[in-house]
Amino acid sequence: MAAVAIGGFLLFLAVAYLIARPFLVPEGPPAEEEEPALLREKERLLDEIRELDMDLATGKLSEEDHRRLRARAVAEAAAVLRALAERDGPAGPGRGRGPDAETAEDQLEREIAARRRALERRTCGGCGAVHEPGDRFCRLCGAEIAGVSGG
Repeated sequence: MAAVAIGGFLLFLAVAYLIARPFLVPEGPPAEEEEPALLREKERLLDEIRELDMDLATGKLSEEDHRRLRARAVAEAAAVLRALAERDGPAGPGRGRGPDAETAEDQLEREIAARRRALERRTCGGCGAVHEPGDRFCRLCGAEIAGVSGG
């Protein structure tokens, strides 16, 4: 009988610990996890801006909607870049390098332009559809993709 009482008490303690643990252990990302989160957010926003530009080019978005959505995404990306620069300190990008220092917005626009050029190299000249590396013909219109060697 005593063994059952002790077993029941130990089971009670284990359940009480499991229930109380979330309230006792502080949850929150450690400081070293902040950087990957900021970098992931930056990449997500750059992808969003690139997709908005493609949606405008393909007619999926009106110019007004594109302008509004892109301005919001650029502002968010600039805030993320500023947070990354603040984390890097005075020697970080855009700080302490003289009058020609690159601002977060300049860096963002440069990265957007690079991604746009990379995407344009992957689009069909006939219909604008994006193709996969190694495709010789457009999957949408069947046009031969320029710059792809036959094999």
